[in-house]
Amino acid sequence: MKRTIFFTALMASVVFGTMAQTTPQGTPAQTTPQSTPGTTVPQNAGNRTSTTPYMGQGTYNSMDMNRIPQNIQSSFGTDYSGVTGATWEYNNDVYRSSFTQDGKNRSVLYGQDGRMIETRTSTNTSDLPSSVQSALKKQNATSAYEIQVGDNTYYSTQVGGKEMYFDSKGSAVKMPKR
Repeated sequence: MKRTIFFTALMASVVFGTMAQTTPQGTPAQTTPQSTPGTTVPQNAGNRTSTTPYMGQGTYNSMDMNRIPQNIQSSFGTDYSGVTGATWEYNNDVYRSSFTQDGKNRSVLYGQDGRMIETRTSTNTSDLPSSVQSALKKQNATSAYEIQVGDNTYYSTQVGGKEMYFDSKGSAVKMPKR
């Protein structure tokens, strides 16, 4: 039941995100001054800001795999060899791939330079560290994720319709900006 609700919410987010995009589908990619020579990025890539959102924030535009820069495809292939059925999206200078591996929903963010920025892995609230479970005691937490940003691990859940983030000690935190 939880998976059905999660997948329904995920699909609704994708549909609404696609409908809200500002760049029409099919707009050809172009080379920009910020891109690595020989790579292409979507037309709006020059509109980068210093506060590009992490995965749970912002609107991503769907992309075909053949439009993902080769350096990102190569990094993904190395990091997640054997994964099939991955979908790709783009927002400013961030590429996001969503896929299923080992029975868990996963997402990964890559920068234009091909480096991994963040990973997000679905988990059960019962599998969260005991410190996080204690912080969530008597709250109806749903949609738990383990998030890796560099060497730091965070945990997120939905509580009362709001996304909450915790460190491994169970302290509520804000997700860092890039």
